[in-house]
Amino acid sequence: LIWATTAPLIKILLEDLSPYEIAGFRYVSAFLLFLPLLLFFSRRILRVLGTRDWLRLGFMGISGFAIGTIMMFRGLENLNATTSAFLLNGIPVLTFLLGAAFLNEKPTSLQWLGLVFALAGVVVFFGMSVDLDDFYSIGLTLIGVLALTFNGLVGRSIAREKVVDPLILSAVPMGIGGFAILLISPLHTFPPRSTWGIMLWLIVPSSMLAFLIWNHARRNLKAFEMSITLNLMPFGTALISPWLIGETIPGRAWAGMLVTLVGVLLVGLTGERASENMIRERPS
Repeated sequence: LIWATTAPLIKILLEDLSPYEIAGFRYVSAFLLFLPLLLFFSRRILRVLGTRDWLRLGFMGISGFAIGTIMMFRGLENLNATTSAFLLNGIPVLTFLLGAAFLNEKPTSLQWLGLVFALAGVVVFFGMSVDLDDFYSIGLTLIGVLALTFNGLVGRSIAREKVVDPLILSAVPMGIGGFAILLISPLHTFPPRSTWGIMLWLIVPSSMLAFLIWNHARRNLKAFEMSITLNLMPFGTALISPWLIGETIPGRAWAGMLVTLVGVLLVGLTGERASENMIRERPS
């Protein structure tokens, strides 16, 4: 629910700030607020992290925040909030395709059927034609989705190993990504006073609290259970956007989201069952 508000609120901020200014200020501010907690609760873990751990955390920061978020925000300059949130449904689908291509995972018939449903939902959502400006913005957003997919794969790997706590997994990549953004595009002006309330929401509940909850859940929930949570976000955004920014959502888009959700759940559910079977059948 917290993340469902992100896209419409970013749309409001884009009237006064660039994507780089929004992301850089948001994530660096969240990291600085995290810093005392890191030093108090996680200092012992930070001291024993190896080079491989820091490289993976750094990769998460660059892929998820410096690339993924910036591409999503740039896409939002032309796309409506619900479309941007809807495209995040591509994360489980891309995870499925990457697993089939690089991890020698054999997709089941139901997974392929789920992929067909997901693609059909995209066609229903957008209709048979896309404006050129929208096509460019969709491309930027999909680059962001790809970066977030890699971020999620690495983050889930770290979380399941329980090498670091959720606080480190939330704060360190966020800080690395935020400072990388400011290095590329320094903040020339402080956000105007009219944006402070939105910024505060994006920094504290949407960045600090939401990522802590998400990374704690990563340690215990299955991939399928995580994907259900993520793929309900477009529905929340579609419900909130008319109230926040006056965007109306056509019936076709609702139908497309439902069809895509069915497809994504088929991909995730059957993939989770296959993984469990592989684990049970693996010799000890």
